[in-house]
Order: sequence, then C-alpha cells, then structure tokens
Amino acid sequence: MRKVFVVLDVETIGDARKVFDVGWIVCDSKGRELERFNACVAEVVNTPWGKREIAADAFTRRKLADGTRKSDWYLDSLANGTLPVWSFGAIRSKFIDLADKYHAHVVLTAYNSAFDVPALDASAEVYGLGEFLPKRDKRFSECDLMHVAIATICNNRKYAGWATANGFVTERGSIRTNAETVFAYLTGNLGFEERHTALADCEIEREIFVAARKRKRKVTPSRAIPVGGCKEWRELQSKRP
Repeated sequence: MRKVFVVLDVETIGDARKVFDVGWIVCDSKGRELERFNACVAEVVNTPWGKREIAADAFTRRKLADGTRKSDWYLDSLANGTLPVWSFGAIRSKFIDLADKYHAHVVLTAYNSAFDVPALDASAEVYGLGEFLPKRDKRFSECDLMHVAIATICNNRKYAGWATANGFVTERGSIRTNAETVFAYLTGNLGFEERHTALADCEIEREIFVAARKRKRKVTPSRAIPVGGCKEWRELQSKRP
C-alpha cells in the first residue's frame, strides 16, 4: 500500500494546554504537497474562556516577525472569518478520511510528536472520541519528524560545529535540534524565527521533511517519546567541538 505523510502541528493554550489550532500538509513520499488543512477548534475558540486564554496565554502573547502579537493575529483572524473554525470531531474525521481518500497508509508526521500526539489524544478523550490517532487501525502510523531530522540532517560534526559556533545550544550546553534551528541550518538564515501558528509551522516542517528524505538514510519511524530517548540525539551531543 502506498503511503502519504501528514506533516501536522498544533497550538495549545491554558494550564491544561488545550489544542485550539490544528494544521497539516499532506505529502507524498518525496514531500510533494497534495493538500493542506487548517482550522481552529470550535469547542475552545467559540467560548469566552478560549478567547480570554488566547489573549492572555504566554505562548500566544509572543510577538510575530512583523511586530504583532500572535494573540492579536488569532483574534483578528477569527473575528473576520479568515481562519476556519471546526469542531474537534470534524477535524479528526477529516484526518481519518485521508486513508480512504488517498487509498493509502497515513503516517502522522509531527515535529516533536511527543507533544502534538498526546495533546491531540487528550482533546479527543475530552470530547468523547477516544484517541485522535487510531493506533489499532493498521492504515495509520506515527513518525516523529524531529527524530528523523536528527538522524539524517543533524547527527554529524558539520551540524554540531555549526550549531555550536552560532550559539544554537541550550543553557545546559546541549545542541539544539528544534525545527527553528534545523530550518535555520538548512536555509542559512541564522535569524529565522518560527511563527508558531499551526499551518505556518507545517510549511517549514515540510521543508525539513523533504531535506531529510533526500539524505536517503533508512530511519525507523518512532512514536511519541521525548527527544532524550532518541539514540541519534545522544550521539549528536557527543560530537560537540
């Protein structure tokens, strides 16, 4: 059976980190875009609580590259109808329907899926839908794009030297492997900043997916585990100059 890859990203708000923005880009095995989707979750954004959290949440109050706040962009887009609003159940159904639409095995491909997939599953449980990703359905599987990127793009002395020389290290001295850093490496744009809105982040993550596939190194798809559990990440840290 052929495969399609759904490069997916979510944004969350509140103490419980509820999913309120879902985006994805469906790709073939070479990363060529087949379709894209983006919607906010009606059960969150259509409530007074949701609007208050978008306005006040530490993550949505971050500034975008144009100087505006994410919160303002979200609230303005919701008010003028440029950002679609779907029920969470309809979003999940749209995702599940991809298997039949493309007559394909669907690989949910998220960058740091240890965050995205549990957040989606938690929301699905709240809304009485069980799991977002039907793990017992063999037409679906999961792959953490961050683990793939580390194994194919980052796990070498060239990347380790570049990251160290340009300050892409954590306070503890670990080499950064987040999507923003890897995209900066691929493009040579040291000042690149993620937008941190679901579909915009999918766009750069699809570029990372394409670059990783071009390396033609066989990588075993991994389910949602923290990056510290990734063997290649630990190997990369040993390559620091």
